[in-house]
Amino acid sequence: MPSGARRRRRARHVLRIESAFVEQLSRTAESLGFSTSQGLFAILVTLVSRYSRDETVTLDLTRGSLPLVAGNDEATIPDGPVRLSIDATGEPTLAEMLARVRAVTSQPTTVATASLPPEVLVDFGDVPDADITGEFIVSQVADATGLCLSIDANAQRFAPETLERFSLAFDRLLRGVVGQPSQPLTKIALVGDGDRTLLLETWNATSVPRHEPQLIHRLFEAQVDRTPDNIATDCDGHTLTYRALNAQANALAAQLVKRGVTSNMVVGVSFERSHELLITILAVLKAGGAFLPLDPEMPRDRLRFMLEDTASMLVLVSASLADQAGEIVAGLPAELWVIEPAASDTDLARAPNLSDRCGS
Repeated sequence: MPSGARRRRRARHVLRIESAFVEQLSRTAESLGFSTSQGLFAILVTLVSRYSRDETVTLDLTRGSLPLVAGNDEATIPDGPVRLSIDATGEPTLAEMLARVRAVTSQPTTVATASLPPEVLVDFGDVPDADITGEFIVSQVADATGLCLSIDANAQRFAPETLERFSLAFDRLLRGVVGQPSQPLTKIALVGDGDRTLLLETWNATSVPRHEPQLIHRLFEAQVDRTPDNIATDCDGHTLTYRALNAQANALAAQLVKRGVTSNMVVGVSFERSHELLITILAVLKAGGAFLPLDPEMPRDRLRFMLEDTASMLVLVSASLADQAGEIVAGLPAELWVIEPAASDTDLARAPNLSDRCGS
């Protein structure tokens, strides 16, 4: 692929650090026994660790960068880039992170990257290598105005805005280190006040007006008022509108109240998927009770335990499940009532038929 086409898919951002601040950084690094390049590399390791949440940071260095980062012109220079793994655990200060970098670079375990494309490549050489490639390349160039930190990345993975945020975070970390070299690097804020407000307040403004809690059947009734003639349920080709579903639930609820269902009474409900299941659940709620779903596919001992544990005194079932339910409630104080389909789905005042199956 032509190099021009490859470069068109790159994103780039340059962070300019004024000469006065570079001098402060140099004095800070030298007071700890290290060079400016080593200080920049230690800060880069910290930033990559905080962004990636990795406790071991792996970075690749170009051939000309190793002596600068190692702080030793006699450092063994391999034929190509080297891969370094630096421990970033805990809350190291700048001095502690610099010591970790020195420990790795003094006797580096290098891995040639010719067959392993670098993920993050650092080019701190005196003359930037224009031919290097990588997903995320960080290089430094000094001039009369100070120091330029250039970030060049694969635009398909890193948007320009991402590179800008990374550069700003690097700058904040750098200035925090110079201001207080003894503080843990993990304690230095990577975002400014404006970004912090954006993250914690603007983008987190998820509050909504609070409404008084409403019961499920009241919410359903509100929907009935809004769309009474819309289809509420469709089962095996048979449909019920919201108006019809609500009317049949009201009629069944009235029968349940007459037969003794009271407020907070637990009522077992066991049905296949059907209109009657929805009608029965709504009717129990409208009568003031609480429904206990009894899945007919569950083990019978489990269903029996649920009835005993909730002290249910009533179980409503479909006609097809009546025999199975009768075996489950046998010996329990719960009554078994069978719900049979209404004669007509369109008869709004007609509830499913309610009949006794067996009692205590």
